[in-house]
Amino acid sequence: MIITRSPLRVSLMGGGSDLQSHFKQHGGSVVSFTINKYVFTSINSKFLDGIRFAYSETENVSNYLELKHNIARETLSILLPDSNLEIATIADVPAKGTGLASSSAFTASFVSALFRYKQISVSKHQLAELVCDIEINRVKSPIGKQDQYATVFGGINKIVFPKEGDIDVKKINISSEARTRFEEHLLIVHTGIDRNTNETIFEISKGNNKSELLSLMSEMCDETIKCLHSKNFVALGKLINYSWELKKKLSSGVSNDKVDAAIAAGISLGAYGGKLLGAGSGGFILFICPPDRKELIVQNLALRPLICQIEFEGTKIVYES
Repeated sequence: MIITRSPLRVSLMGGGSDLQSHFKQHGGSVVSFTINKYVFTSINSKFLDGIRFAYSETENVSNYLELKHNIARETLSILLPDSNLEIATIADVPAKGTGLASSSAFTASFVSALFRYKQISVSKHQLAELVCDIEINRVKSPIGKQDQYATVFGGINKIVFPKEGDIDVKKINISSEARTRFEEHLLIVHTGIDRNTNETIFEISKGNNKSELLSLMSEMCDETIKCLHSKNFVALGKLINYSWELKKKLSSGVSNDKVDAAIAAGISLGAYGGKLLGAGSGGFILFICPPDRKELIVQNLALRPLICQIEFEGTKIVYES
């Protein structure tokens, strides 16, 4: 029995510049951090023949080719152990449409578990790249490459996507005081809207004017890092709010009336700034706000808060019998 976990991530700045259609021509960078909310995967030898895979559904199949779950099927096609398997996954938040990279977190935890099951050692870079290959090239998800690196490495990072060469994960080492203050100023709430963002991401990836906007948001990463080091959360909130206004220009599917109203209400109640996480349309909203305004914002918006802290371990084995 092997159990792995991968953390969910919160993207602060630069999202969209991690799309290959953008960074292969212009370069890109994002600032993100992972939180202590996870996707867990367990793998165990199965006495009877076949594969049993339990997620929001339960599939019992004679071989991996019969699996309906695209990511599981493609992963097993690469790393299929010579044995029958029972596989199960659970998550601390809804599995789809959150904007917290739950899909990449699942893939990373699943791939990591299979590597351990087969007693194969890989580096974090190798693990992240295989997760990218599965999601982008094999499953054909129209996503970027920040989620996979964020969940595998964990912590607060600036992830740099060069036109050529390897992706570079630069750890952002802020002081323990700055980290505590940052956590105190974070408020993440669920909109109650599940969404499919494939069309939105496809639209974002097209057009020269969109590349200019994505490059501008990528350039704002260094200012974001300065705000974290200096504990200037007023400036950080305003910077994030500005990036959100830019992001809404990328596609009509990025936001909607309910999201716009919630972010505007949060700011009117004292938040320094807010943005929708992920590609848009639903999922979770991130606010940067004074600690003493959190309860007021949550009560007035009537949205469920996600209580969390920053985590620094990334994808890891948490149990092995």
